[in-house]
Amino acid sequence: MTIAVALGISLAFAWQSITSRRTLTIGLFRFMTVALAGVWAVNFFVILPAVSPTFVSLVPYPVSLVSKLLFGLAAAGVFRLLAAPLPAMQPALVGRHI
Repeated sequence: MTIAVALGISLAFAWQSITSRRTLTIGLFRFMTVALAGVWAVNFFVILPAVSPTFVSLVPYPVSLVSKLLFGLAAAGVFRLLAAPLPAMQPALVGRHI
């Protein structure tokens, strides 16, 4: 879970860096899915075979890839929500209960 949080924070910083340049040619959802497909490829073809070859065979490649891509879409959705302006807040009307 800690690694997933670190990955999300890293992607947030990467996206902030890319969007601050004003020469944006890639959308948020495309960026996240491409970035996480790259992370998946490094994990399943480089790191995991070296660390634990049996772990790679536990989860089929398509299932693990779809899982990583869904993480990317969820992250993009959260980033989009966080970037949206907050709605105007109205004070709560508290009625008296007699």
